[in-house]
Amino acid sequence: MKVKIRSVGIWPFGPSFAVAYDEARNLMFLGSGYGVCILNVTNPANPTKVSEAIYTRYTRCIVCGLFYLNNRLNIACGYAGLEIWDVTNPSSPVKLGSCDTPGEARSVYVLGSYAYVADGDAGLRIINISNPSS
Repeated sequence: MKVKIRSVGIWPFGPSFAVAYDEARNLMFLGSGYGVCILNVTNPANPTKVSEAIYTRYTRCIVCGLFYLNNRLNIACGYAGLEIWDVTNPSSPVKLGSCDTPGEARSVYVLGSYAYVADGDAGLRIINISNPSS
């Protein structure tokens, strides 16, 4: 049996490099250029913008990876390292903290109190994120 795959919706505004999903609230976090766009995807054929308030630290930084867990969005920000944002209120996200890394943060995975950051040529960085402000 062949399964037909087809596109049902599109968000054509700007380049896209990473996505993360909040299943409980039907929110898609889209790493797009130098920041993150938050979309409501309750109707995938017609996504609507909730916020574009997340901008990463440096203009040369591209959002390369996103990881969403417990209303926190962890962002691998290329040469700017790791940023952590509180997205409890998706229309008004709050930056909780950041950690510069020696390489180019390309992906992030969170398990417990640790963020595992794929940091390009600098290898894997393991960052304690239990207190993101420090």
